[in-house]
Amino acid sequence: MLKKFSALSAFLCVFAAPAFAEDLPDTTVDVTLGAVSNYIFRGADLHQGRAQQKAESYGSNTGEWAFQPSVTFNTPVGLYFNIWGSFAMAGRQDQDTDYLWQTKPGNADLLAANGADFSPVVATYTLDNALAQNAVGGGLGGQYKEANGLYRADEVDLTLGYKTSTTAGNIGFGLVHYTGPNPESKTVFARTNEVFLTYAFPFFTDVTFAYYTDIGEGGGSLNNNNYYNVSYGKAIEIAESTTLDIGAGAGYGVQDRLQGWQDVTGKIGVTAYGFSVAFNYVYRPDLRFFDTDNSSGTNEQAPTWARGLSTRGDGLIADPSRTTGFVNSAINSAITSFASTTSGDALYVYTPRQKLPKTLWFVSLGYTLSL
Repeated sequence: MLKKFSALSAFLCVFAAPAFAEDLPDTTVDVTLGAVSNYIFRGADLHQGRAQQKAESYGSNTGEWAFQPSVTFNTPVGLYFNIWGSFAMAGRQDQDTDYLWQTKPGNADLLAANGADFSPVVATYTLDNALAQNAVGGGLGGQYKEANGLYRADEVDLTLGYKTSTTAGNIGFGLVHYTGPNPESKTVFARTNEVFLTYAFPFFTDVTFAYYTDIGEGGGSLNNNNYYNVSYGKAIEIAESTTLDIGAGAGYGVQDRLQGWQDVTGKIGVTAYGFSVAFNYVYRPDLRFFDTDNSSGTNEQAPTWARGLSTRGDGLIADPSRTTGFVNSAINSAITSFASTTSGDALYVYTPRQKLPKTLWFVSLGYTLSL
């Protein structure tokens, strides 16, 4: 920690040195207290675990409200440092959604749908297995909560950047360090560090081009090796201290063996005396970026659909409304047993699935003040 502060202090001194000679304005601090009705990042619905808790199908807004504060320290020479966070406001704790008697906790489907690459955790439910578990000192088991609490998506990001306006255009660059405030969120958010560059033409500063690339450790379903974005933003004054805010953008993602248009966004809102409210729209052209299904190993020996499986390319994932709960488990297990016996394929697994929604939306609220 001491090394980090020492490096930051040295960096600030180098860039801030001319300020004393030119008598530049003082450093400012911008504070924003924000909230969103769902946390969506580059098209990924990071709070979709709420649908699993409620045993509902995934929809255009099945997430949960998140508190998203931000503090930015601006220096007069263009250097800035930002601390940003996101914290779910409901559904934070893990919940028992299958109501089954288990010999150990675990639900790989819910973990995977939350954006992480977890290995399956075996959970057995029969009396014979429970007695066998007890014989080796494991106990008779019990009802365990699934790993679906939205606190696992908590996030704190640190950004050190520089921006300047020149005759060649508006230029910016910096480093974002992604952190999880708890062990579970550190696992879900596999991103570690990103370097970014931004540019806007001098004759049309409302349009910004941005490029993000990972450095150091990274990976995972929420991680892009490279992400390109073009965005338009305009604040139109409609009254004293009141603006109409409009925006649009498009992002192109490049991952290992996957690239394409990842998200297209739109926004319309109003800001008055520091308070803001906006409606945000997200369109996802390529659902492969958000499909958590992946067939592998012996499943590749036959068409996945023939074994009740799904691939990353079909945009289908397990439907919580038909896979969560004791009754659904019993029905799906019976269908699996019947199909396996009838077809002679012991690897067949029946999983009711749904199409991932192409469009998402959320409402954002905020208040910003400068100190």
